[in-house]
Amino acid sequence: MRFLLLSAVLCGVAAYAGCVAPVVEIHHQAPADIVIPANTNLTEVRASGPGDGFAREHLRSRLECMFRAGGGESAATIEADVRIDFDQSAGERKVRLLEPKQELAARTLATLKQSLGVSCRFLLSRRDEPPVVIATAAHYRSIDDPRVRGELGLTRSDDPEMIPPFEQVLRETLDDCLWQLSALAAAPAQHSRIRLRYDMHSLTGFSQVAKGHYAQAAAALARQASRHPDNKNLLFNLAVIEERLGRWADAIAHYQRVLDLSEGEDIEAQRQLRIVKAMSIRQEMESSGLDVPCRLTN
Repeated sequence: MRFLLLSAVLCGVAAYAGCVAPVVEIHHQAPADIVIPANTNLTEVRASGPGDGFAREHLRSRLECMFRAGGGESAATIEADVRIDFDQSAGERKVRLLEPKQELAARTLATLKQSLGVSCRFLLSRRDEPPVVIATAAHYRSIDDPRVRGELGLTRSDDPEMIPPFEQVLRETLDDCLWQLSALAAAPAQHSRIRLRYDMHSLTGFSQVAKGHYAQAAAALARQASRHPDNKNLLFNLAVIEERLGRWADAIAHYQRVLDLSEGEDIEAQRQLRIVKAMSIRQEMESSGLDVPCRLTN
């Protein structure tokens, strides 16, 4: 009984002292892949291929919602060029269907398969900067369209009556290309909630994290890590705090050390190492004046 009471008291003291590992929230806000000024003028929209007139008007109406429609003082201009490739194969095939009288009867059914490809090139011209070409592309195949196969996926994939109208498919494919353009112009965000790992040597750091003092927490954990260089949990906690502070090189080194000690089996450390490396590379390229590679170019 005394042992149980003593254990309960010790557990309470430990909890009060901050032994419960805190959660660290990390928010990375990377710059956009392509910077498109707010006061950008849409100058021209060109289209070629089947449905080019519809594509030109639809693309213009969508782009006018994103950018100013010509005229006036602007910091940049943008023009669009879209190419449409369309192919369809119509035919028929014989099948055997079960009739109401439970008899198999031969029937000839019409078949249709369609494919559509859209390639968009946007020319962005900004003041005192070289023009930038942004390329996006989207594709459609009727045999892959879940609407053709039905809710349960049991309908024929070549049923002409189930394939959406051409202009609807073209509109959806163009919108996909525009979504890619918007994604390139948006600043990507990465949010993580990471629970630190319980470790006796991390307690001082935990107390600083609880106060929001991340620089002091990093200093406390670094002192302990110098004394215990093979403590995986301690090194992981230090890497998380360094990531929180934007100290990419230190975070990379300590995440990598955790992976080395775990023989590459620490999944959480692997994930965070990939994120930190990506942020570090992007920062280095921007500080060197290099263009950051686009995520969705063709």
